[in-house]
Amino acid sequence: NEQQQNIAKEQEEILNVALDYTRKSFALYLSDEDLDILCRNVRAYMNKLDEKELKPVKIKELSALDLRHFGWNIWNYFKPRNQMDIANLLKIVFSDIFKGVEVKSIKRHLKDDELKGVIKIDNELV
Repeated sequence: NEQQQNIAKEQEEILNVALDYTRKSFALYLSDEDLDILCRNVRAYMNKLDEKELKPVKIKELSALDLRHFGWNIWNYFKPRNQMDIANLLKIVFSDIFKGVEVKSIKRHLKDDELKGVIKIDNELV
């Protein structure tokens, strides 16, 4: 029982780091409501919930490159996970930006131009 509590606490701490990163990265580019939705989407990703749980958000001023970098950073933090999962999340959550873009293409370009964009590749979120 104690070990289960420790695992749950550890998982919550990991999630909190990812949510703090998400809030900092998107505070200027999402409404408060959409930022809450994005954080719920990250929580759903971490908990491996059905993609039907994911809700789209309206983003301002960030490019597809920024969003792919965000996806890489979240995937890298929660790995080992299939990169198609994070690419799928990006496709659903940022559907306006990735309209007409295949999930495989999003996955292939997650780490492109690492030093460009507002959101940079960050191999350690903490």
